[in-house]
Amino acid sequence: MQRDEEKTFKSYGKGQKMNIINIVENFLLNPQNLHLLLAILMLMPFTLFVILTSFFSWIKGKDHQEEPVRKIPPDYKNLEDELKRELDSYQKKRAEIEEEKRKKALEAEENRKKREKTIKQSENMMDSIKDFAFNEKSGEYATLFALILDLISRDVPATKIAQILKSRFAFMSEDEPLETVAAFEDFIAQLHKDQENSEEKSKKILKSVANGDVSSVLEFLHDKAKKITKIADTEAQPTLKSTLYDQVAQLACIYSIFAHFEEDALAYKPLSLALKFSPSNVVAWNLLGNFYLRELKEKEAFDAFENVLQYEAETPFQSANAHKFLSLKSYKEGDFSSALKHFQIAHNFYETVKINHELSAEDAQALDIILFRQNVSALVDKLMAKQGGY
Repeated sequence: MQRDEEKTFKSYGKGQKMNIINIVENFLLNPQNLHLLLAILMLMPFTLFVILTSFFSWIKGKDHQEEPVRKIPPDYKNLEDELKRELDSYQKKRAEIEEEKRKKALEAEENRKKREKTIKQSENMMDSIKDFAFNEKSGEYATLFALILDLISRDVPATKIAQILKSRFAFMSEDEPLETVAAFEDFIAQLHKDQENSEEKSKKILKSVANGDVSSVLEFLHDKAKKITKIADTEAQPTLKSTLYDQVAQLACIYSIFAHFEEDALAYKPLSLALKFSPSNVVAWNLLGNFYLRELKEKEAFDAFENVLQYEAETPFQSANAHKFLSLKSYKEGDFSSALKHFQIAHNFYETVKINHELSAEDAQALDIILFRQNVSALVDKLMAKQGGY
């Protein structure tokens, strides 16, 4: 029985195999079927090419997805345009600073040669050096300094003075005129507080400043900082010691701002001293950031501005300056969201104080009259009469 089943199964399989062979033979013997088969064979390479091309395109697209189009909120479009203009302006100023540094290097070399020649020809070497040191800078800043002192004596608000300076003089940023006015006000206050300085001597210092010479200011600040440091070093009470060192740091910051007008390289050392005595001094960190920008050391500048925000207190224009330059850093790095956040904070502050606004016709006319009628002796007397007014 089992053998019969095996025999039947084998014969069935053989029959099926023969049927398939017959079908294939019949198909191939038909001329029309041969034409169809030939067409299929001809289309196969093209079909395979299309399939492979599509597959590799899909793989490539998966690995290199297109960056999504950045969607900018409608309210931020104008702000982004302003941020781009600010970045262009900053880069332009960088180029101007580089060119100015190159010119100054050439001038310094020429001056060095002139100095050597003058010293050799002079009978009195020391007089020759002093005469040569009093160069064009004596008149370079006279208009600026006299105007600041005049406007302070008239009780013009600091932000308004800064707006006037920004519109009339070349400053790298909105922060510099604000810091400069604050330094002048703080210095005048220091003159009023100083018991050892006679009124006549204080007037003499202010007159020399109004004529563009800051050397007497630097000497006064240096001597005062030295005296307070000596007291602080021997003070046993920690709170009072810290307060005295904070005073030294404040004097060092004022010194740095005035030294910048004498020679920019002199501005660094007092800031280093200020941060040694008062590591969280926001004014010092901000001035250091500005210094590094003038030296074209962007990384160090941005680090300093980060510290401004870290130790942020009630220092609105220092914070605004830090936010402004950190917005440019973020924008250049492609962090658009952070750039906008930083820039909007700075923008809002500068709009509030109107430092970038053009002077009105009335303000411009009044300023021209002040400059025309300016009397240095009278404004110095007026400043010294304002005891405790700063």
